[in-house]
Amino acid sequence: MKFISKYALIMVIGIALSALIVLPNQAHTVQAQQGTLDIIGNDVFIMLSVPVSAFKNIDDDHDGNISQEEFDFHQSLIENTIKKHIILRDTTGALALQDLLLKSILGHSHGRKTEPALQLSLTGKFTFKDIYLPLTFQVDLFGKHVKEKSFKITATRKRDNAEQAFELTPQYSLQQLQLK
Repeated sequence: MKFISKYALIMVIGIALSALIVLPNQAHTVQAQQGTLDIIGNDVFIMLSVPVSAFKNIDDDHDGNISQEEFDFHQSLIENTIKKHIILRDTTGALALQDLLLKSILGHSHGRKTEPALQLSLTGKFTFKDIYLPLTFQVDLFGKHVKEKSFKITATRKRDNAEQAFELTPQYSLQQLQLK
């Protein structure tokens, strides 16, 4: 009986440790072509997955993907492109995207080699001064393939549990936030 109890305890600890190792790697990823805007106080936290094909001059080997080496080499260009093409505005103008974190969403591992990424995950925040001014969100960073030509966004506001879901496309790349 003691053997079974020790065995069960070891299994539970093993599973818990596995979760601690795996979950941080998945914590800052979002499904392809989807994103969230979470309004908390005067901050809007963004999480968005954008296609690699939306960026110019980062795919050095022209394979349609981005390797870790390409990602590292072009990270500054990627960040500048994101800040130029993913915009939150209030009536005073565009708000700065701060604390930008990027992660290439790499494919599956095959031994020592990992498949290159087709998507990049980004997180960051915008800060605004007046919570009563209307906000408008715009994305002008679409990929080359049909499935990369739209973003499904969910915006939430914590103070009143309001939510708004919308889709952005090259034809409709701008959305006023009207959370209800």
